[in-house]
Amino acid sequence: MNSIGSITINPTIISLTTKSLPYKVNIKVSSCGSRGLGIRWYSQNPNIATVDSATGEITAKKVGITEIYVFPQDGDYCYAKLIVVVESKLKRFLKTVIANSVDKLINLSKSIFKKGV
Repeated sequence: MNSIGSITINPTIISLTTKSLPYKVNIKVSSCGSRGLGIRWYSQNPNIATVDSATGEITAKKVGITEIYVFPQDGDYCYAKLIVVVESKLKRFLKTVIANSVDKLINLSKSIFKKGV
């Protein structure tokens, strides 16, 4: 007998670097997997990111995008999906620097126009 329920994963998209520590996924199971057999994890592409089947911890392996799924062990049809984006540490650093620089330029522009210079 299948139960009707859901598995919720939060957040649904994460960004890691190849140097990141393992990331622990938060899930909430609601009436799914009613026989208490636990849950199982699956990485669509373990070359990009792996997931520990016991803990749900995600480890980035190489740059790319993959999906991580969580299912009940008893075969009930409910699951949750997490998108994992793995970036290089340099790319993430450059994105942060650029974003901060743009914010500073915007704030500078606002102050110049506010002063009427």
